Amino acid sequence: MKKMLYLTAAMCSLFCLLGVENAQAQRKNHTKADVAVVQAQDSAATNCNCMAQDEDCNCQKMLKKKHKKDKEMKKHHKDKEKAHKKKKHHDWLKKELRDIEEKYDEAIEKIEDSSFADHNKEILRQQAQASKDLAIKQAKEINELRMQQSEAREAMADEIAAEKDNRKAIEEISDIN
Repeated sequence: MKKMLYLTAAMCSLFCLLGVENAQAQRKNHTKADVAVVQAQDSAATNCNCMAQDEDCNCQKMLKKKHKKDKEMKKHHKDKEKAHKKKKHHDWLKKELRDIEEKYDEAIEKIEDSSFADHNKEILRQQAQASKDLAIKQAKEINELRMQQSEAREAMADEIAAEKDNRKAIEEISDIN
């Protein structure tokens, strides 16, 4: 019995080693020397073989058009980013108000299902309404504060992006509320 067990263990380890070697054989090894290096050419001026006085050359015109297009794209991206930030705060408020409404509806449902007397149920409904109103008021104030802080931080965006410690400080402030 022991001989059979040892033989099985030896065969399993042998098969495992063969399996690993097969996996290594299938792996492709690439080095930087195997891959051809392609150099991208950034501007039309590097491709230009014409003389500086050649009037038929459109290289400089093409560069100006490309530069103008890049500026437009950056402006478009900035505008979209600002809209996204405002939408982000607006979405947060909508979600928060929806959560408050759901909690209020759930509380009213539980009050209705409870065995309290009618006058006690009315007191509890008034308390739920007061809590809901306060929560909505606080959510709107928090949203307004976030919008003001976001606008103020836009002026210091370069400083915020400059160092990791600056971003961490902003995150800590955001975590407070």
